[in-house]
Amino acid sequence: MFGVGAFLVVYFYFYGVGGYDAPPPTVLPIEGITAPSSELRLFDESPLIQKGTLLIDGIHGNDFTKSELAALISRVNDRGYEVEFMGTVGRFGNFSSLSESPRLTLMTEKLRRADSLAVILPIDDYTPEEVDLVERFILRKGGKVLLLADPTRRHQINSLAERFGLAFQTDYLYNTTEYDLNFQNVFISNFREDEVTKGLEKIALYTAGSIRTPNPGLAFTDGGTHSSMLEQIEPFYPLVKAAEGRVLALSDFTFMIPPRNAILDNNKLISNIADYLTSSQRSFELADFPGFFKDDVDILLGNSELFDVGGDLKDGLAAFRINAEVRGVEDITKDMVYVGLYEDSADVAQYLELAGLGVDDVIRTPFTPDIQREDTAIIMLNTGPERQVLVILGDSESALRDVVVRLSQGSFRDGLVGDFVGVYRTP
Repeated sequence: MFGVGAFLVVYFYFYGVGGYDAPPPTVLPIEGITAPSSELRLFDESPLIQKGTLLIDGIHGNDFTKSELAALISRVNDRGYEVEFMGTVGRFGNFSSLSESPRLTLMTEKLRRADSLAVILPIDDYTPEEVDLVERFILRKGGKVLLLADPTRRHQINSLAERFGLAFQTDYLYNTTEYDLNFQNVFISNFREDEVTKGLEKIALYTAGSIRTPNPGLAFTDGGTHSSMLEQIEPFYPLVKAAEGRVLALSDFTFMIPPRNAILDNNKLISNIADYLTSSQRSFELADFPGFFKDDVDILLGNSELFDVGGDLKDGLAAFRINAEVRGVEDITKDMVYVGLYEDSADVAQYLELAGLGVDDVIRTPFTPDIQREDTAIIMLNTGPERQVLVILGDSESALRDVVVRLSQGSFRDGLVGDFVGVYRTP
C-alpha cells in the first residue's frame, strides 16, 4: 500500500488534475507578414513572326523533359517557328541515348533543315565529328546554337562548348545577403547591352553556375554573389555569347520551368532567347534540300507532257511535309521548282546565268569541262532572302524522273559539283 500511495502522490504533484491549458494564441499584425522576396510579374508580348525550325538535341541521353521546356517552346512557336525534337523520350520522360554512328547520320540530316539548334544537358559526350558538324552549321551556314546546362544535373556540355572557347564550371552561385527564399537562388541585375538582355532589370536564377569565357559575359554577378569553387570576389558569368554571337550559353535551367518563369524578368529573358533563336537567317545550299523551302512551293513545267513528273515531285515534297502545287504561271513572290527539258531552258535563263550555267549543244558549268547532253540532267538552286528557286533540267522525261527520285532519296548529293549545282548521268 505504501508503494501505491507514494506513486499517487508523485503523479498528482507533477501532472495535477484536469485538462490541458493551451497558451494564448499569438496574433501577428498584418504589417508583420512579409512576402517572399521574389515577385510574380504579368507578361505580354507581340512577337515578330518568322519561318524556320528550331532543332532540339535529344540523342545524347539529355537530362530534361519536354514539359520542363514548355515556356521556351511556346515562345518559339508564337514566333512562327516549328520545334523539332531529335531523339526518343525514355521511360521517365528524359531522352534515350543513341550510339555514335547513327547519331552522326541523324544529326547531319536534321541540321540540313534546321535554322537553330538547342543543346540541353547532354549526358553523352559530343564526338569530334559531331562538334565539327555543329561548327560548320554555325560558321559556314550561319545557324544559331543555344547551350543550356545546370550544375545540379549531369551533363557533358563542355565536349561541345569548349570548341567555342567556353567552359561550364561545376560550381554553383550563391548569395547569403540577397536571395529568393534560398541562398542558392540568386538575383542578377547587371547586364551588358545585347539583344538577349534587352529590357531586363532583374532576373532570378535558381541553380546557376558560372561559365568561363575569354570575353565579357552578358549577365554578371555583383560583389555579394560567390562561387562554391572560388574564394575570391569577382564577377561571375551565368550568361555569355561566343562564335561572334552565334552561340548563346546559359548555366541555369530551372529559371524557365513554371512557375519560376514568371518571377521578375525571367519571362522577358525567355522571350529574348526565343527572339535570338528565331532570327537565325542561316544560309542554305543545294545539299540542304528540301530545308530551304519554308513556305508552299509552286511547280512549273516546261511543257504539259511532264505533268506526271510534276506529280512525282509533288508527292516527294509532301513526304517532307511541304505543300506543292503544279501551276501554269510563275509567281515571283513564291518559292518555285521548275521542271523542264533542255530545250525549255530559255524559260529559266536568268537563273541559269546567275549560276554560271549554259545549255546549248553541251552543258557548261564553272566547275566541270563541257558535258554532252545525252542521258544527263542538272539541278540548280538559286537562293535568296525572300525566295528559293530550284531548276531541274534533263534531256528526256526519264532523265527527269530519275533525278526526282534522287531528290526524294537524298542520293542527289553524290552528283554535286558545287554548292548550288548538281550534274547527273541518267539511265
